Amino acid sequence: MALTFTPTNWNVEQSIVLTAAEDEDLTDDVVALTLTASGGGYTGVRHAVAVTITDNGLAPLSVSIHDLTRREDGKAAQLRVELNRPSDKVVMVQYATSDGTAEAPSDYVSSQGFVVFSRNATKGVISVGIVDDAVAEGEEQLTVTLSKPRNAIIERAVGTLAIVDDDGGVTLRVEDGVESAEEIRFTVHLSAPSSEPVSVSYRTRDGTAKAGEDYRAVAGMLEFLPGAVAATIAVPLLRDDLDWRQETFTVHLEQSTHAQIAKAVAVATIREAGSVTRNVLAAYAARFVRTSSVHVVEALQERVQSGADASVCAAGDRADLMRLWQTVSNWRPSLGELLGGCHVSRSTGGFGVWGRGAFRRFRGRDVGALRLRGSVSTGLFGMDYRWEDRWMAGLIVAHSRGDGSFTVHQDTGMLSSGLTGVYPYVAYQHRSGGIWVSGGYGRGQAEGMQESGRLSSGFGAMGVRGTLVSMQALRLRYHGDVWYADATISDLDVTAEVYQTRLGMELALDLGDRIRPYVEANVRQDGGSAETGLGMELGGGVRVSVPAWHLKGEVRSRGLVLHAEDGFTQWGISGSVQVGGQEEGLMLRVRPSWGANQGLTLHHQQTVLDAVPQRNLHRTEMELGYGTPMRQGTARSVLGATWQSGTALMRLGGELRPRDRFTVAVYALAQTHAAIRGDIGLNLQGSLRY
Repeated sequence: MALTFTPTNWNVEQSIVLTAAEDEDLTDDVVALTLTASGGGYTGVRHAVAVTITDNGLAPLSVSIHDLTRREDGKAAQLRVELNRPSDKVVMVQYATSDGTAEAPSDYVSSQGFVVFSRNATKGVISVGIVDDAVAEGEEQLTVTLSKPRNAIIERAVGTLAIVDDDGGVTLRVEDGVESAEEIRFTVHLSAPSSEPVSVSYRTRDGTAKAGEDYRAVAGMLEFLPGAVAATIAVPLLRDDLDWRQETFTVHLEQSTHAQIAKAVAVATIREAGSVTRNVLAAYAARFVRTSSVHVVEALQERVQSGADASVCAAGDRADLMRLWQTVSNWRPSLGELLGGCHVSRSTGGFGVWGRGAFRRFRGRDVGALRLRGSVSTGLFGMDYRWEDRWMAGLIVAHSRGDGSFTVHQDTGMLSSGLTGVYPYVAYQHRSGGIWVSGGYGRGQAEGMQESGRLSSGFGAMGVRGTLVSMQALRLRYHGDVWYADATISDLDVTAEVYQTRLGMELALDLGDRIRPYVEANVRQDGGSAETGLGMELGGGVRVSVPAWHLKGEVRSRGLVLHAEDGFTQWGISGSVQVGGQEEGLMLRVRPSWGANQGLTLHHQQTVLDAVPQRNLHRTEMELGYGTPMRQGTARSVLGATWQSGTALMRLGGELRPRDRFTVAVYALAQTHAAIRGDIGLNLQGSLRY
């Protein structure tokens, strides 16, 4: 192919598309792409670029046959046939015997047929009849060949059956290893009973499997007492890593007494003891449930701190439904996330309704080479009732969705999950602080690598929050919580548990009526099936208010700055500026933000877009409004735009507030996206405070 650059487009990038072909190996490939220029004074200039093709991972399903040695005793020989891993399909392979030095029908009974593996089965046998005669003829061999596989490929097609004559001298042979109970056993055979002791020395040697990492090296002497015809060499396996690739090592017979060594080398193949998919899903489920639980705990802490019992969607807030329809992440909002643009207001008693959205990314490691990345978005909807100004009881309905990926050595894969839970809670509050207790249960699903299962999670938590010092210009608050959650994927027999204890302090300063900076620090202890150990969170911000100009602004951030586990980080930063904002007159707001939402309280300057997970975490929101007084209440016209991840959402409409406790709004919405056809729509919303 050719790329053409002209005087008008010489500085515009052009792309070359290469398509990788599917192959059966598990290694990455590197190809060279050579560019040769012509014209413009560059004729003959060449440049080579190395292009790496990353292999897509999972080993193909394959079938193999193993060698076998049997005495000439008239009994049938059973040759092992195995799949390299379980399959949800029925696998079939054809086989046939053929003569070597052994000939049918004088030495064995010829045979042909099929080996059938049912779903999830990995072992099969081929039976070959051996003819016992009285002729001293030495060792003879025949072969069994696999062909025409269905739903698999053939990795080792030919197996050798050695028939040891029982009418002559004594010989030694070692068979390929058989894996059993965290070890591999090699059986060493004597061709016939001996009237005197027989001994043979042996030693293991590395193949693709390494001693000290995959198995424990052994060496020694094997003894056969008079009359014995078989003995076993046991090699312990070491399973402290995830590796689904088959690895091999060998056992060698070296020197013997009173017998000759007919077959000195045997091969062992190590396979992963459990399903790698299940191990990965267990590690991912623990982190997904941990993140979802943190969202619930943070919502409860903020609810107790706010002491609020009613939800108000004030003028200027939006449920950006058009943005959510075409979001690149395929995220679908829950009811709680649609209420995420609401702020809360304090009152002395009665029912309350509130909503909250949160988004968080995680990155960490599990045993061995397993690396995990993921993100979790959660929408929460809560209802509660307050009495006597101190007691509050309520119920949270939360829905979390997660997406992630894993890496094991050179292999990668995608993961996803969802969980919907119900969490009742009770809180007691007084002037200087409060305490709350919650528990609940959630159900959903988890899937990855062509396996999926029903996910369930139990949850329990309690927390405290209060004020230590309250002065005119300074407030020092404390907070703490402890929680536990478990995760079970019933269809895959996967279980995990996570728990966390956290203590923190917040210091807020009132520097007059205009500037209010604050900082916070938390110490946390994580435990269970995910990352464990101590960690520290730091956060803070500043709120600015200039009443004479009707100007308000805020910048804030929070992040996990230290943790005992490497690669376990979270961060976020955002800011806002607002001009106006009264019921009447001009209001202008510009709000850029960067980073992941750290689960901070959603107030009247935030929209539900803050809860949408995106790869590009930069977002800019601008809004212009003007409020006009009416006989009862106010009317406001609003023009707004939001830019995020290549998408622009425009909105034009108005809000009517005839009463202090009631608001109705109508907006026309239009969306454009670089890769998706634009849409338009109409959004009608209302709110009632009571």
